[in-house]
Amino acid sequence: GWKGLLVDGDVGWHIRTGEYILDHHTVPHTDLYSFSKPGAPWYAWEWLSDVIDAVLYRIGGLKGVVLPAGILIALFGTTLIRRIVRKDVHLFAAIGVAMLGVVAASVHFLARPHIFTLALLSFSMWMIETDRDGSANPRRIWLLIPLALVWTNLHGGFLVLVAVLGLTAAGTALETLFTDAPLREKNWAPTIRYGILTAG
Repeated sequence: GWKGLLVDGDVGWHIRTGEYILDHHTVPHTDLYSFSKPGAPWYAWEWLSDVIDAVLYRIGGLKGVVLPAGILIALFGTTLIRRIVRKDVHLFAAIGVAMLGVVAASVHFLARPHIFTLALLSFSMWMIETDRDGSANPRRIWLLIPLALVWTNLHGGFLVLVAVLGLTAAGTALETLFTDAPLREKNWAPTIRYGILTAG
């Protein structure tokens, strides 16, 4: 049931940290919870997730925190299936493969900030895939930069996006390098584009 998403003890302090931010209009810089090192330097890296959890908790209690987490899990599974189907894989095969991915990720199905990374990574991969195959507006890929700005304050897993973009830049460089065209005629524009995105 829904209580399964609350089995991790960190849910409570994320809510309380968010409430502190809402009440004091500032992100804490000292440890709010330690009895052995009170006032020690501390950083609320996931402050935006904490604020979201606090708002949801004030609106709907723990169920208010769990419902959006469940929606993010569903979005993760849905985008995974859609990405597989886009590759002309039969729907039932796509569901089977996606279910394996969902089961593998299920150890992380908790109402904690990392749930944003699961959904945002799958969504970002979809944006990169549609950009690479030319089925999307070429300007849309640049939305990954503001998405990363938000993601950075939701969960530290945003670094995986930087890694994926870096690997994409390296992969397009290798693809370009090994094309049959003479060196002067090779199209380095995609590599440069993904390099700039990685830096951004």
